[in-house]
Amino acid sequence: MQPGGSMIFKKTILAIFLWTFLLPLQTLGAGSEISKKLDTVAETLVSTYEKKSTESEKVSLAVLPFHAGSELAKRRAGIAIAELLTHSFRSYERFKIVERIEFEKIMNELHLNASGVAEAEEALKVGKLSGAKLQVLGSIEKIGSKYHINARMVETESGEVFATAYETLPADLFEEQAKTYLVPVPETQAIGIYFLYTRRHLSPASEPFSYSTGWENITISPNSAALNQMGLGFRYFPYKNFVIDVSGFFSGKMKEGAVKINSSRGYTHSESFFTKAYRLLLNYDLTSNKHFHIYAGPGIIWYDTGPDSRGDYSSPLVNFRFEYRPQDRIALSLGGSYELNKAGWKINWYDSPPIDTHEPSQFSIESSIGFYF
Repeated sequence: MQPGGSMIFKKTILAIFLWTFLLPLQTLGAGSEISKKLDTVAETLVSTYEKKSTESEKVSLAVLPFHAGSELAKRRAGIAIAELLTHSFRSYERFKIVERIEFEKIMNELHLNASGVAEAEEALKVGKLSGAKLQVLGSIEKIGSKYHINARMVETESGEVFATAYETLPADLFEEQAKTYLVPVPETQAIGIYFLYTRRHLSPASEPFSYSTGWENITISPNSAALNQMGLGFRYFPYKNFVIDVSGFFSGKMKEGAVKINSSRGYTHSESFFTKAYRLLLNYDLTSNKHFHIYAGPGIIWYDTGPDSRGDYSSPLVNFRFEYRPQDRIALSLGGSYELNKAGWKINWYDSPPIDTHEPSQFSIESSIGFYF
């Protein structure tokens, strides 16, 4: 190995070491600091409660989503701080923790915002229906580079505030530890860009066709072919679960030999031609899972089969798509479309009349990779 290559190799090994070992240690340190601060909040609430309470038996406790402003609510910051704080309360044996899924069902039934309970009456109602004797609620606000946490422990039956606590959390450390619960991509007003690949089958639309130009006889023979297209699309979420999807297919080409042209003068030509398409979809998300989504809805597509063809047309369609998000900003999709109109494509070859060559399948499959912001 040459000296220069040896140096590059050593730097590469060092970079891998730093990425593999030091980055996790940094993340661990972030989690440790945030956990200590939230343990302090829990300790303050519990110690104050124990001084005032005469309860000796195990008490049920619900940590409700903290109230947050509109931007933080979109990112589920209120849920994130509640989840992290719940971990701190689990270390106290005298409390029986009410799981979040239990009171979320109640909040949905009461049509309350799951991103945080703002009104005391709403919180007391949720607490009573969940069976919690005590509730921890509060607010979270981001000011500059810090999150400000206000928490209070309330008796569900009377509404009496037993204890309060306040803490500040470094924004970068909190967001690192809470990334499992935070949503970096909002459910509404989000924008996505994606790259797609689609494929459909093309069947011959006619038998071989022969005609004379006056100085030669030409036979045009369409063959079965596949149309593969790649393109670019944009998605916009104006409302929760609704998606406006606009895309363009720019590089569709049938394979060489899709149309064979034979001349009585002895030459043979294999013809293929490009086609472009533009599509508009209105889809609805049929699921509420964080990682898996099923979209379906109507749309319309326009085809431009190029200057050598006479097959331009449009068709309404029904689209469906399965989407998997390994991360909040990345989406892998597989789906398909069924076009309601059945059309044929034609070509002109020099002096020939328009000739039917192919009939595209009404069904097409599609895969894509997308990025959300």
